[in-house]
Amino acid sequence: MKRQELMDAWNAQADEYNQWESLGADEMVDFALERMEQENAEEYSELKDAFEALLNAVIDYLEYEHDGDPWTEDARAMGEMAIDQLKNSGKLGEYRALLKRIDDADRENLSSQET
Repeated sequence: MKRQELMDAWNAQADEYNQWESLGADEMVDFALERMEQENAEEYSELKDAFEALLNAVIDYLEYEHDGDPWTEDARAMGEMAIDQLKNSGKLGEYRALLKRIDDADRENLSSQET
């Protein structure tokens, strides 16, 4: 979030006697942190859910043990494990898109800080 965006957001909700320029540095920082937290909360939740699903699928795959039961013995060979379900449900594409969106946002933030 750019400084001007913060100023505009503050001034839009403040009265004429409490504009951005009248704030102390601590108030500016607090407001900026609140805004960043709000903006990132949804994306963080999506990323956390994606990470949890992928990690659980990998754990399921790696902890697979042969137990002699023909119904579970074929799970890996038949593509019926959690990792296969992620792939077949289209979630993998969604997770890739989420990572790309985060990466693009990081690059945009870095380039705006350099200028």
